[in-house]
Amino acid sequence: MPSFQSFRTTAADLVARFKRDFDAYHSKGYAEATLRLQFLDPLFRALVWDVLNEGGLPPHLCDVVVESRTDIEGRQKRADYVFGFGGMPKLVCEAKKPSEDLARHAFQIQNYTYNLSLYVGVLTNFERLSLYVVGAKPDRACPFEAAQTFHFLDYESDAQALWDLFAKENVANGS
Repeated sequence: MPSFQSFRTTAADLVARFKRDFDAYHSKGYAEATLRLQFLDPLFRALVWDVLNEGGLPPHLCDVVVESRTDIEGRQKRADYVFGFGGMPKLVCEAKKPSEDLARHAFQIQNYTYNLSLYVGVLTNFERLSLYVVGAKPDRACPFEAAQTFHFLDYESDAQALWDLFAKENVANGS
């Protein structure tokens, strides 16, 4: 069973790799899907989320639903990750390529969060991970500010805060 210490080690390894090849990850050719496979999936697995459904749960009971369909004003959109328990979503995460400016996508994650009747959404390109608390319908012209943003160079020093906020057991306990 992964622990805080193994999370911290994984985060440090991912940060070292991202830092080493920073320019390559910021190139236009580096895809969001690749970022998810190489950085986000391992980060979430280290936070004890069963991203790959290795537990073999039926789709409607998975801890993590990837590319989850979300109905927004009658249109089907796809949130990159929805984390939950027993089919009940608790946290939604939207990923973007490292070359993307996250501020441009603040409304998108807030809209997913609101339409899933959740209060917490995460927007990340691995370089930055922004936590949004959404208590009301977001406004496209003036999205809410991030409640907290973590920079990848600080993931190791902020490991305890990241663990406390996003580790599966802590989310289950209302973090």
